[in-house]
Amino acid sequence: MGSLIDDEMLNAFAVVAELDQLAAKIRDRCDGVVDRVMPSLPARLSETAVCGVLEELRAKPRQ
Repeated sequence: MGSLIDDEMLNAFAVVAELDQLAAKIRDRCDGVVDRVMPSLPARLSETAVCGVLEELRAKPRQ
């Protein structure tokens, strides 16, 4: 299935980013459009990493 979905299609349906840029990319995609998101993060991520992303999402948007 992975060979049928190119990067352009993947980026149309998902936010794809390195962990340190994930919250910012989610915010850029969703700000002003939706008021809730439900991130699906890889199970291999540590609890600390997941909490960091979620805390950054909950923080005030960058100005």
